[in-house]
Amino acid sequence: MTQAECEPTGTWTKVEAFNEDFHCGWHPVCRDNHLGNCVHLVDDTKQEYTLRSETPREASYLWTIPDKLKGKNFVIRIRYNMTSTDYSQANTRDSLRGPLFYDVHNCSDNSPTSQTDEVIREANRSGKNTTAKPNCEAIVVAPSGSFAGTQPTINRPYVAPFGTSEVPADVNANTLPTLAIAMNTDQVGRTFQDRSYVLKVKATSFTTTGSVWNLNVRGKRGNIVQAYPATEYYFVPNELHITEDDAVHIQWSGSDFNTDRNPNDGEGWRYSDRFNMLPTRDIQKNHFETYTESKSGGGMLEGIPFEIVKKLAYGGITDFTVCDTGNIGDENNDDTDQNSINNCGKLNSAPAKFEVAPIQFKQGYYSYMSTRNNNFSNRSNKGFISVGEGDNGLTLGEKLGISFGVIGFVAVAAGLGFLFVKRGGMAALRGGIARPTTSRA
Repeated sequence: MTQAECEPTGTWTKVEAFNEDFHCGWHPVCRDNHLGNCVHLVDDTKQEYTLRSETPREASYLWTIPDKLKGKNFVIRIRYNMTSTDYSQANTRDSLRGPLFYDVHNCSDNSPTSQTDEVIREANRSGKNTTAKPNCEAIVVAPSGSFAGTQPTINRPYVAPFGTSEVPADVNANTLPTLAIAMNTDQVGRTFQDRSYVLKVKATSFTTTGSVWNLNVRGKRGNIVQAYPATEYYFVPNELHITEDDAVHIQWSGSDFNTDRNPNDGEGWRYSDRFNMLPTRDIQKNHFETYTESKSGGGMLEGIPFEIVKKLAYGGITDFTVCDTGNIGDENNDDTDQNSINNCGKLNSAPAKFEVAPIQFKQGYYSYMSTRNNNFSNRSNKGFISVGEGDNGLTLGEKLGISFGVIGFVAVAAGLGFLFVKRGGMAALRGGIARPTTSRA
């Protein structure tokens, strides 16, 4: 609809584009149809394909949400395209491959349906059928003859691998069978997947001098076979590298309507997704560390209010009156207990949607797990957070001032050390500056 067509009965409103910048990047390197982890590129704007030194992870795009989206709804569209230059869409000429067929010469059938169909496809090379369509087949790059320089543009073509001039004199190329290529021209340059999502960016009063990172989950309930073509549960990003100035917004959204795949392998209520987060002593452990350990100096939960810690531990459960506080029993052999709403140990009474206010962690390297979904020998639902030193909100000028101040201090200290050595203090330094000594007394 044009503005002229709209305005007689409606109002024509112009909305500013959300993004001024357009990013075109190369896709991470993944195994075909692996449906899982990839190796990302150092710089996706370059075709050099220099790979990062990292553990393979999900194919993803790092997007910084513009401030102008705060408090607004928007649509994100994800499309999965497959393209190829094996076949042209028009009568064009390629400098390497010569002239190409018109697409109007494509054979009408998408795949062979009978022996006769195959014979017709092969007839131009073998002479089996004089009524064959001559433009429906040719060798991939014919060196001579009426099909010189051409490529087949039919669906699932039968193609001669050898031209007459390519074989020895005592070999008749026309007696050799053609080879079928499993490729349909109607699948060249098409969209295989197209997904659209409506999202809303919540406005918040939280401020930080760094970035706010989203920590979420992916995957679905079930073992590797039942979850296919998705994956089992996984924290995303699985390895998060931030600074003390940054904050982490932990949130996820599960489902209460997972498809019944009998028996829907997993913990807790069989149709549900639930998650929680507790620190572990290291990533190889399958037991969470004590709260005393995790809240002490150097622990992941140091300085974090207990109410937030409790919310993370129980996946958002707020009403503990419904919980059975004792041992429910052998849930592996008791579906009633496994699916009980009173089984808070399996987070059954937790909400499917969860979030906490952004959290700022202190420096350190932390590992964590979901007690519900980390099933030893079957599923691993763990993650890492690495927190480095921040800028503490300092401006560039303040950082430079501190740097020059440190340089000055080091210079003065070096001078004092020189004087100290000159006056006979060498015995105090012989064991190394960091080692305490009493010789100066």
